[in-house]
Amino acid sequence: MTKVIPNHRHDHYKGGKYLVLFVVDDSTNRRAGNKIVIYISLTHGMIKGRDLKEFLAPVTWPDGKKRPRFIPEK
Repeated sequence: MTKVIPNHRHDHYKGGKYLVLFVVDDSTNRRAGNKIVIYISLTHGMIKGRDLKEFLAPVTWPDGKKRPRFIPEK
């Protein structure tokens, strides 16, 4: 299983490079236990947040293989 690694660069399936800053609790419904990934685009400098499940959801990469939406750089 792919992990989200804070303070580590991650590749996006569309080609972007992102730095994961934090993985935090979703404060809108703490009982549900949802997590939010906070990350910054290394291209545009925008800070974004995405649900952890969506961050790791499988998508089809340009090579036709199914992988998580974001994967850690090696």
